[in-house]
Amino acid sequence: MLRQLRTLSKARERLLRYSVSAKNSLHAALDDYFPELHEIFWSMGSRSLWAILDLCPFPQDVMLIKVSTLRDLIAQSSRKKTGSAGKTEKLIEAAQKSIGVKQIGNADRYRVHMCLEEVKRTVLSLKNMDKQLKCLLKETPAASYLMSIPGIGPLSAAVFLGELGDPTHFIMPVRS
Repeated sequence: MLRQLRTLSKARERLLRYSVSAKNSLHAALDDYFPELHEIFWSMGSRSLWAILDLCPFPQDVMLIKVSTLRDLIAQSSRKKTGSAGKTEKLIEAAQKSIGVKQIGNADRYRVHMCLEEVKRTVLSLKNMDKQLKCLLKETPAASYLMSIPGIGPLSAAVFLGELGDPTHFIMPVRS
């Protein structure tokens, strides 16, 4: 059981590094084509950003879509439905004033699409891995004690138990 926690926590650590790399790649692509998006959507994990990038990843694409369609898209994909009108206005204004690359080809579209798909895949994989870790923790008696400590959540408990093993094997604290 504890070995399984260690295996999953190590795999999660690798996946987390890969996720950060995927988000950085998407960030770099957007810097080339539509750098103003960073002012509107601060997170590469934003569902609204993903929806926009699926439908209209470039300023020229945004300009071709109806305002109501953009507003509805942002509202449906966002947790804060009330801010969709403001984001829509900012998005259209940013598309009009964008300093990104103007000549967009199929390779550019493919680059943004692949970067976005990698971000989505890694985020979903991390969620699934977290569920697996939580399930394993439920089967570990020491986990409930660890998670009762303020600031220790399922991830910290999984890493702790995976790395150090069963705390009941430690008979006495070491004093120096």
